[in-house]
Amino acid sequence: MSETSGWASDPFFFTEAARGGPWVWHPGDPGFAGEPLGPVRHVHDDAGEYYYMYRGAGIVETGGQEFVLEEGQLGYIPPDAPHNFLGPAEDEDACLFCVIAPNFPQSKWRVKDFLPGSESLRMAVATPFVDDELPGGDTLAAHALELAPGAPPRELTPAGFEVVYLVVEGALELALHGGLHGTIAAGTYVHVRDGMRHELGSAEGCRVLRMDCAFAAWSGVETAGDAA
Repeated sequence: MSETSGWASDPFFFTEAARGGPWVWHPGDPGFAGEPLGPVRHVHDDAGEYYYMYRGAGIVETGGQEFVLEEGQLGYIPPDAPHNFLGPAEDEDACLFCVIAPNFPQSKWRVKDFLPGSESLRMAVATPFVDDELPGGDTLAAHALELAPGAPPRELTPAGFEVVYLVVEGALELALHGGLHGTIAAGTYVHVRDGMRHELGSAEGCRVLRMDCAFAAWSGVETAGDAA
């Protein structure tokens, strides 16, 4: 079994408040697997977006300019920027992970009437675990975490944001306060809510991309952050 054969088997999460997850585009297909619309140029009002190329390379477009997002690169699309993902850049699967924040229920995306000046906005690109700084904005921030084998666990309690962890290499051991715990394999992600204290560790060592997300509030659902 190839390393990417199970990519996108974990579903794309799409809720009232949060949106993100894995996509795969097979060479020769008209769009992402399971996505009937195909490539559609669009914007997210007041919401930023991350594209992370887990495997392969993809052709992306912002402001009318096309370029290749290479394997291992993280692209940040600022709010209101017209953009599109156009397909694999090579004869292999393009395995993309993306996160949008906030996810406004009343305005998930828009395909026309772009704001004046928005065509000048561009995607910022960096390579986690290589570059010292990763692109981001007020609603999204990224951190490249390297956990040494058997090192003491790292503890985090998100305050005012939620966290999406994508395991890039190795296996992550995650324990939520209250007893729930498990091992997250490479190519797998987990979403931790605001205010949920948790610990990260790794028996074998791992690399993890942590994305701090200002998701919209969950109507009528109290979180640990609300209780604090």
